[in-house]
Amino acid sequence: MIDLNVAWPGAEGARRYVKDSSKIGWSTIGFNVYFKADKNGVQPLKVETDFNIDNLEEDLDETPVASVDNLMTSVIGTSVCIQDISLGKDFLRRATILLSEGLKPHTLTKFVESKDYDILSVIPTCQKTFQSACEIVNCDVINMDVYCLYSPFKIKRGLVTSALQRGCFFEVSLSGKDICNALKVHQVVGTNHPGDLSMEYRSNFSYLLRYIPLKKLVISSGSASLRNIMDPNLIIGMCNELFTHAIGEPCDVRCCVTKAPEGCILKGAARRTYGTGIVSCNKNDTIGQNFI
Repeated sequence: MIDLNVAWPGAEGARRYVKDSSKIGWSTIGFNVYFKADKNGVQPLKVETDFNIDNLEEDLDETPVASVDNLMTSVIGTSVCIQDISLGKDFLRRATILLSEGLKPHTLTKFVESKDYDILSVIPTCQKTFQSACEIVNCDVINMDVYCLYSPFKIKRGLVTSALQRGCFFEVSLSGKDICNALKVHQVVGTNHPGDLSMEYRSNFSYLLRYIPLKKLVISSGSASLRNIMDPNLIIGMCNELFTHAIGEPCDVRCCVTKAPEGCILKGAARRTYGTGIVSCNKNDTIGQNFI
């Protein structure tokens, strides 16, 4: 089972997270760094995480500062910064871009063509950015956490169908509220939002199921803490109940943490290799060395 959305915790934090999550059934983790795209271009966003590894069972030589500024390396080539885990098997590199009002889609070309991100995700925050995500941006997955929390735009079947036909997946994160708070999304969508975000989230989450088939819906943790690793079977059981209540008939969401993430990874591979499956790089390229 695959969790595609965990905030990047630094090299040692990543190693520890993969080690601990594998014990409860996760096979691959997608480590995520965040950016914001608006009329001024694309800028990195810091996410405050709780990946302090002090006082945990294993003694580590250094406690890294968990931030988007840390380099993410892999065991490919001569790099040994993340020991015992390997890129493509134990973890993936993901970039998520918060799409804001005034976005010019062509400014995302650098990210779309980048070899450094196995998965490219976008978070629409208004009707125009949702339309761009569905029809223009060559992304792998469209994260719907902002919609579920604040409903700043309307879901239209035609736009969803367009995204699905282009091979895009949709995603909801169970800790989406925490990440949205860390990204200060309320400042982007405005302050006119309901007080009880939990009820709004459940309502909009259920509404999504009218348009998005389960095989195209990725469910991820959105975790930002070493002490809050979600059990995949617990996620499946909880979402089965939620989805069954929303749809009105029994359903099995296991595909949302297995087949759908696998398909998303394949979509990312096709994007990075222009559909060939072959990554072209020169001897001096830094591919596989730096995450950001």
